[in-house]
Amino acid sequence: MTTYSGKERIMAALKGEKTDRTAFFIDVGPHYAPRVNEKWPLATVDDFYGDIKQATEIQVKSISEFPSDVVSIPQAYFAWQGVRENYRFKTRDAKVEEGSIKTMEDVDELEARPAAEIEGFQFLKESCNRVAALAPDHGARVAVFGPMMHGAILTGLETWIVNAIEQPEFIHKLMRVTTQSAKDRFLDMMDTTQVLILALADAPASISNISPKLYREFVFPYEMELLQALREKSNGSKILAIHICGYIDPIMADLVKLPLDCIELDGPSDLKNSFEVAQGRMIIRGNVNSELFIDGTREQMEAAVKNCLDAAGGSPKYLLSSGCLVPFNAPLEKVGYFIEAALKYGAFA
Repeated sequence: MTTYSGKERIMAALKGEKTDRTAFFIDVGPHYAPRVNEKWPLATVDDFYGDIKQATEIQVKSISEFPSDVVSIPQAYFAWQGVRENYRFKTRDAKVEEGSIKTMEDVDELEARPAAEIEGFQFLKESCNRVAALAPDHGARVAVFGPMMHGAILTGLETWIVNAIEQPEFIHKLMRVTTQSAKDRFLDMMDTTQVLILALADAPASISNISPKLYREFVFPYEMELLQALREKSNGSKILAIHICGYIDPIMADLVKLPLDCIELDGPSDLKNSFEVAQGRMIIRGNVNSELFIDGTREQMEAAVKNCLDAAGGSPKYLLSSGCLVPFNAPLEKVGYFIEAALKYGAFA
């Protein structure tokens, strides 16, 4: 029987070709850290993300015991990709903070910092290249905050929604700034890292938060602009993914119009429906209920994995995974249940 590397399984999935089994992805670097350093309790992840060298080594070491075809890039999301780091005012001395963009005047004053000046972004790129070098046979994946993610943080989600209805030009102007910021960071990452999978993280853009109408008017055009630029730049050398937390079934037909290679589903969305809408145009990733990694039994995890594989219907364009992040308080025993089931039931006929 032919032996495949994780990266080979991912590239085969991208092409719609079958290997030995369905590819799967599980991220347990922070959970694995206490096995390497007993000073790091499971509930604390600050120390894990605070030392890039150790974090990347532990991340890669974790997949030797808890195998995954994709290896995630460890990062301190809201520290390295926070709005204070990524934006500044043109003439004001004040720092840009969460919820600080309240008026049109604020938006007019707002500008994206050049990617080269963002300290956290340099840490993220270092993390990317260390993981890619340490795990060359796996698909290295990094998530980068997108236009809606930063837009909602800059105004506050409720304010973003209200202004989309009452002051649409305010939100359009804001989204143009956040789109440019995301574009600069993604394009820089393409030039300077060896990461394979670039995931656009636009968590608040789901229908759990906004209506399909608001998504289509205020988010979709900016994600399209960003992804078209990335597609043109990558020329097929990178896998472009999107991750939106929550329920996305009502906008699935919109998402498949984006120039994507992969759509990542959170738990509330319907995996079978996603395959029906996508019709083989891209990889679908997901979406075992993340809560099972906290208190699920072996039998429950096995049933959930089987249900996902059944929903995928044997498609090679499937990446089995948890719906979102594995909760930081999840015991590794539960992760083992997931991997056992993925290997037991994921083989292609």
